[in-house]
Amino acid sequence: VKARFPSTEVLVMTAVPTLKTAIGTMKDGASDYIIKPFETDHLRVVAKRALDHRRLCRELDSERTMRQELASAYKELQKVEELKESFLARVSHELRTPLSELLTAVELMEQAAGSTTDTTKIDRYVALSKQGASRMDNILSDLLAFVELQKRPVIERGAAVPVEPLCREVVAKLKPL
Repeated sequence: VKARFPSTEVLVMTAVPTLKTAIGTMKDGASDYIIKPFETDHLRVVAKRALDHRRLCRELDSERTMRQELASAYKELQKVEELKESFLARVSHELRTPLSELLTAVELMEQAAGSTTDTTKIDRYVALSKQGASRMDNILSDLLAFVELQKRPVIERGAAVPVEPLCREVVAKLKPL
C-alpha cells in the first residue's frame, strides 16, 4: 500500500503478533501495529496518532519548502547586493575621474594666474576644466537615465562603435595631464 500510495497511513491489525512481523511491517512503512482483540478507543487513539503524524509530516514538508524558497531568495538578494556594491564602486570611480581632472585644471589655473600673464596657458586650463565638468555632467545624466530605465522594461539594442575616434578623444583629454 505504501509503495503505491505513499501518503496513505497504514495500520496493521493482527491476531498472531510476532516481533518479526511487527518490525517488518513498520519497516515497510506502516504507521502502527495493533494486536487483536483491541478496544475501539485504542483504535481511535492509534488512528488519531497516525493522522497527526501525517499532518505533522505535511507541515514539516511545507516548512522545508519555505526554507528552501527563503534560502533561494536570500541568495538572490545577496547577488543583487553584490551588483549594487559593484555599481556604486563603478559610479564613484567614474565621478571621481572627471572631478580630479577638473580640480587639477583649476589648480593649474591658479598657479598660472599667479606666475604669468600668458593667457593661452590659462585658456587651455579653462578648456580642460570645461571638459572635466562636461564629462561629469554627462556621467550624471547617464546615471539619471539609468535610474529612469530601471523603472520600466528595457529593450536592448547593440550598435557598432568606431574605436579610433574614441581613442583619439581619450588621448586628447589625458594628454595635458
